[in-house]
Amino acid sequence: MTTFRALDYPRDRAAVVVIITEREVSARAGHRDRLAALTAHALLEAGQLRGLFPAARCRKVAETVNAERPADWLRVLTELFDTEPTTADIMTALAARLPDKGLPLVHLHQPPVGGRKAGQLNFALDRLQRVLSPLGWREDEHADDTYAVVYDADAAPDRRTLQAFATAHRTRTRHAPALIQQQRLPLLARRPFPVGPVGLLLEGEWAYQLRRSLGIELARIRLDRFLAASRLPEAVRMWLRPMVYGVGCGKAVHLPAVRALGGFPEPMEDLGTGHRLSLLGADLTASTVAVLDEPYTEPSGLANLHALAFTASARPDRHAAAVAHLPSALSRPARVVLVAREWADEAAWLLGAPLMAAAVLSAWWAGPVWTAVAAAGVLLHGPVATARLLALAPALHSGVIPPPGLAALPRTSPRFRQD
Repeated sequence: MTTFRALDYPRDRAAVVVIITEREVSARAGHRDRLAALTAHALLEAGQLRGLFPAARCRKVAETVNAERPADWLRVLTELFDTEPTTADIMTALAARLPDKGLPLVHLHQPPVGGRKAGQLNFALDRLQRVLSPLGWREDEHADDTYAVVYDADAAPDRRTLQAFATAHRTRTRHAPALIQQQRLPLLARRPFPVGPVGLLLEGEWAYQLRRSLGIELARIRLDRFLAASRLPEAVRMWLRPMVYGVGCGKAVHLPAVRALGGFPEPMEDLGTGHRLSLLGADLTASTVAVLDEPYTEPSGLANLHALAFTASARPDRHAAAVAHLPSALSRPARVVLVAREWADEAAWLLGAPLMAAAVLSAWWAGPVWTAVAAAGVLLHGPVATARLLALAPALHSGVIPPPGLAALPRTSPRFRQD
């Protein structure tokens, strides 16, 4: 949390809110019941302790338990589990020793009310007056100048982030942007990729996420900005307008906009927010600074991400229905086209790879010219573009300036390490 408290911004103009849920307590009780089964037969392995202990400690815990007599394995593992601090314990200890300088830190504990990340964010929004009132904030007076900024806890934003958000807000002559999106660069490396086929899969996903951040998410926001300012006929813009994806790490949402939406939508608050604001024709823009985030180092988390993303994107008609009662800058036909475009994007996501493979294979029967065209297209779209992006990764990483007092930020790949 020291990363966020050290961002360059006036202390009386922002607060860092950490939201912890009661689900952690319930999950710990369930995990504790599993300890006996883990120690019943064979030696412990670090992989068996994932989810029970921090990933960095799993190997050490397994070695400590295995060094004891088998009769003591359960007792030792239980003691280590019980003494492992919870997130709430860590936050309490951290708040007690924080220096006075830096942005104020507020800790909220959500009761077991269900929901995912969106529910946690809405829980905080419902208590925003309590959080910000020590700074002299009142929603009826200051809402138009207020943004809810969302991050993952392990992210590392640029120290200039909040200043960049404020600049994006001030420079809009007509109205404040409903969404200011930072580009999430999965270039941190606090945990290494595993070795073997799983590691190769996760490294491929890392490259895909980096390419997606710049080639899809940023490109869509820039296209949306271009179309909003262009003089093209609406009949043309309607077919070119993209569905912008919000990204939950580095997303600043204008408080009146999120209030109008009724809060952040489940099951995936970032995609849902982006879809609904796109359907309203809201003003969306990109930040001038980026945020570094951790790539996935476990396949279970990766599978969960894609399942949630597909669930949140598969029914854009539901997002359209959820905001149908709100005033929109888009006509009804434009909203219908936007929903259809999102369905087309979903189809491309599912069918793009097999269709591309079929096109390349069938080109062989069409003759050498078409074979060369198909091969060149695949190379330019895939390996060549990805290799170029990976070559830019060190510059992208070094372009993010860490907040003062923090050590140099780690790089995702050893080959990016500076001598």
